[in-house]
Amino acid sequence: MAGFHTSVIGDDETGLLSRFSSSTERWDVLDLPIPFNPKKGLCKFIWESDDMFALDGLMFWVDYHRGMIYCDVFADSPVLQFIQLPGI
Repeated sequence: MAGFHTSVIGDDETGLLSRFSSSTERWDVLDLPIPFNPKKGLCKFIWESDDMFALDGLMFWVDYHRGMIYCDVFADSPVLQFIQLPGI
């Protein structure tokens, strides 16, 4: 089980990934850098998750106005990636 949201502290925005491991019965909360790219429409302070889904071991969080942020939530060091939706 995993969740994602952004957090703003001062002038910085970061991604918070919460994940639950049934083998350890623990929640981990990881502070991950967001892959901002204004040329592709991912600017600071605008992300809003409208939907989410899993595919091939990856979790995707969708903002219908920007694109998708995704990562392998159970990697030792997960890294957020961004895909811009077509037509945006």
